[in-house]
Amino acid sequence: PSPVVTDRALVLEDVDGVVANDIWAVGHSDRIDIVGSRTLVIHWNGSAWSRIGSPNVVGAEEHVLSGVAAIAPNNVWAVGWSRGFDPASVRALTLHWNGSEWRRINNSCGPFLRDVVAISATNVWAVGGVNTCRWNGTSWVRRAAAPSPNPNVSIDLHDITGTSASNLWAVGIGATSCGEGVCHTGVIEHWNGSTWSFRSTGAALYGVDAVGPKDVYAVGLGLGPAVLHYDGFGWSTLPVPTPTPVGRLF
Repeated sequence: PSPVVTDRALVLEDVDGVVANDIWAVGHSDRIDIVGSRTLVIHWNGSAWSRIGSPNVVGAEEHVLSGVAAIAPNNVWAVGWSRGFDPASVRALTLHWNGSEWRRINNSCGPFLRDVVAISATNVWAVGGVNTCRWNGTSWVRRAAAPSPNPNVSIDLHDITGTSASNLWAVGIGATSCGEGVCHTGVIEHWNGSTWSFRSTGAALYGVDAVGPKDVYAVGLGLGPAVLHYDGFGWSTLPVPTPTPVGRLF
């Protein structure tokens, strides 16, 4: 069982942990009468889930935590965004757990963040939109992702993983005008320790996880659920069952 809040719909977006009795899950607590949400953080101590207080932005109506990365019992990061009624008011949100409380940490990471990964306490990366953002131990520093060779493609990064400071992978969606609509392709970005490089793929990608430097999986939506694999030399598409109706992987 997980915590409930009266008159709120609780949505969990991500989970990470240090050891079996120190697990964090994050998301948002949504109003069910009108639009509005608050940050949501719950913690597993080995026997039960409990809700832990987390900050919100004064004046903002919507708060979403979409990614969490646990480094140590006193060092956990959560990322997402906040905004008011004006869509242009959206701002990236970064929260830090210091062992006793969650605090909001200033950043210059762009309008929103979707996920975060921790290589070490001084090398934490978050992604969202066309932005990547690195915590160096003292501050968040924004780095733009590598652009598409097609200047008309807008990039929206959804997930990030890594095995070392010189081997990070971020995936997402590329969007471009397509007749009277929008066409989507997949985006893969690789960090080699100094720069991001861009690669396009046919499947829109929502999730990525690295088992090792030469063993990385990305998932999303192609003609059906898509699974891609990197073997150290290149990316290939793996066969997967196609459910009815067609679904996607996150």
